[in-house]
Amino acid sequence: MKSKFTDLESEKLALKLNAQAERMEHVLDGAGLGSWDWWFSDNRVFFDRRWFSMLGLSFEGGIHNFKTWEDRVHPDDLVRSHGLIQDYLNGKSDLYENVHRLRHAKGYYVWILARGRFSEFDEIGKPTRFTGTHLDITEFREAEEKSRSLYLETSKELEQYFDLSPDLLIIAGFDATLKKVNGAFTSILGYSEGEIVGRVFLELIHPEDIASTLDAMSGLSRGEKVTNFENRYRCKDGRYRIMSWSASPDVNRGLIYAAARDITEQRAQQSELRQVMQAINSGLLVSVSDKSGKIISVNENLCKLTGFTESELVGKCQSTLLSPDNMQPTFLEIINQITDKSIWSGEIVNRSKPGEEIYMQAIIAPLLNFHGSIDRYLAIKFDTSRARKSENLLEEAQRVAKIGSWSFSIESREIVWSKQMFDIFPERFEDGPPTYERHFMTIHEDDRDLWKRNVELAIQEGTSYKMRFRTVSKDGTLVWIEAYGQAIRNKDQKITSLNGTCQDISDLVSAEELAHQERAKSIQSAKLASLGEMSAGIAHEINNPLTIISGMTLLLPKSVHDPIQLEKKINAISKACLRIAKIVNGLRKFSRSSEAHAKEMTSLCEIIEDALVMVGSKAKNKVVAVEVDCVKDLMIYCNSLEIEQVIINLLSNGIDAVNAMESKWVHVKAFRDPSDRVAIQVIDSGRGISDDLKSKLFQPFFTTKGVGEGTGLGLSISKGILDEHGATLEVKLEEGHTCFEIVFPKQ
Repeated sequence: MKSKFTDLESEKLALKLNAQAERMEHVLDGAGLGSWDWWFSDNRVFFDRRWFSMLGLSFEGGIHNFKTWEDRVHPDDLVRSHGLIQDYLNGKSDLYENVHRLRHAKGYYVWILARGRFSEFDEIGKPTRFTGTHLDITEFREAEEKSRSLYLETSKELEQYFDLSPDLLIIAGFDATLKKVNGAFTSILGYSEGEIVGRVFLELIHPEDIASTLDAMSGLSRGEKVTNFENRYRCKDGRYRIMSWSASPDVNRGLIYAAARDITEQRAQQSELRQVMQAINSGLLVSVSDKSGKIISVNENLCKLTGFTESELVGKCQSTLLSPDNMQPTFLEIINQITDKSIWSGEIVNRSKPGEEIYMQAIIAPLLNFHGSIDRYLAIKFDTSRARKSENLLEEAQRVAKIGSWSFSIESREIVWSKQMFDIFPERFEDGPPTYERHFMTIHEDDRDLWKRNVELAIQEGTSYKMRFRTVSKDGTLVWIEAYGQAIRNKDQKITSLNGTCQDISDLVSAEELAHQERAKSIQSAKLASLGEMSAGIAHEINNPLTIISGMTLLLPKSVHDPIQLEKKINAISKACLRIAKIVNGLRKFSRSSEAHAKEMTSLCEIIEDALVMVGSKAKNKVVAVEVDCVKDLMIYCNSLEIEQVIINLLSNGIDAVNAMESKWVHVKAFRDPSDRVAIQVIDSGRGISDDLKSKLFQPFFTTKGVGEGTGLGLSISKGILDEHGATLEVKLEEGHTCFEIVFPKQ
């Protein structure tokens, strides 16, 4: 748009407008109609709706950045405008003020009066926000005759801005009387305009801040400006808000023009941050280095732990603290990550002044300046040496015990292994833990079904398990493993993972096998000893039917012509033969080694009957009555030969125990107890066993029998057999008589 005035007239008009702008400064102290904010921390710029409007632009589609303004500055004004901004940023001027031209959306240029100041600062006083206004003064520049109406219109708009500003704006006298306040003042403090105008504002100030406020007012009365002055104002509800004021005096008129920003939340956040930093400094190890990696500051905790003084560390590279054995890979990893403006966290190994290694968990973060470039690095660490030593001890204990720990995530199917697991299974440490499928294939093919069944049951139902299985080691040898697994649930009781241990028990299995062999030999020896003890009675049992057979054979010829008598004699011979066969079969069965006899579900009554065959003759010889009360269909999972040997031993001991008594009897009872377990009681007519003897009964070679009458191994071997079956054997009184009770686990 072409100006109607000469350059001289324009110059005069500019001078007049500058004077008018100075008067407007008393009201808004740098505020204008179109406002803008520039945040240095992330180089973010914001223009208000009126700013876009004065340039004919749409606010909704507008782009908020520095380039939006820069691209619209008249080419002749651009260098000067940049210089004025830089002068203020560098502290060469107290206020940024610039009259320049901006291109309107329709192509012509409008004259803009720009003013701005720093409006926010960080805790060390560094500016973080630059705020200002743009005022369209095109008409002032074009027509002097319109200057008054424009000024009135501007005053009206300024009055509107005064009322609509989010900041607290006031006009007060040097006597501290409030002349005018805006809506933000009444809204934030809770007073109505009628309650506040005409009141001395010192009445609203916190008592502790009155002295400093009076000092600030003294400076204003001398014509000095006040910026970033803080005090506390009392709200109507009695609470206090923290205000940051900037004020300018009009000495001639005796007025103070002031603007304030409520910074209560900001100061609360700063206070919270200070408390957090105090807590960090009191309990953690903190150091700050410049962007080259040289240490700027360290806290007392770090000095105490490492033994270095602050002066010995400041100015040195952070790598000074790293252990030489752990420096290169860790340090390079840290540098690569933090120079990329990323936060690094992990374990590092520092060294103390004496040279000891200190394990630490560290977080190292780059600190950016308001231009977005790295300014410093903050390192926060905590000492994990004690925990690391405990881990090392645990690893060593696992190595010695050949125990490894593991975890399996059900959702991701990821396996985590301790180091010892790689020694137990045929996997290489450098390859990491195997997949579920690969691990499954390392298990002996005969044990895979058992392993899979236990693991899947734990995953589906949350049951724990303990099992043994085999794998093949790296050198091809067979390895026995005992595994324990437990399901882990989240707060919703959903099974999320399995945790457990695996132990190489190959040596234990070998020892158990050897012990099993020795035990089998002991059992067999005890059997032979029992046979030797019972041999006289068994021989007598066989002689009786042999006598019958011999006698009946001599009488057979006399009964040839008497069919009835002949049949009776033949039946007698047959029964005697069956009796002998039963005794012989019992002897043959009992004398067999039980080592190769597998466990299976067996009728308990049949086992008791077989045992009675072996001790029956002994009972008859000593005139001891033996009674059996066995509930039908009682089944137990056992090695029947071994359980028969136990019952024979208990029956034989009972017969011997009552031999010299007037009432001689032994009762055998087999039944289910209240817990649905199978129990056997061998009760004799004795009156019990003393506590002193009870404690020795199951010791090897202990016997109450005379010399040559017993080995002292019977009860010890019986106890071992029952332990192998998971059964218990104890001595008790049953209705005043001696009772040995066996209880098998619930099937």
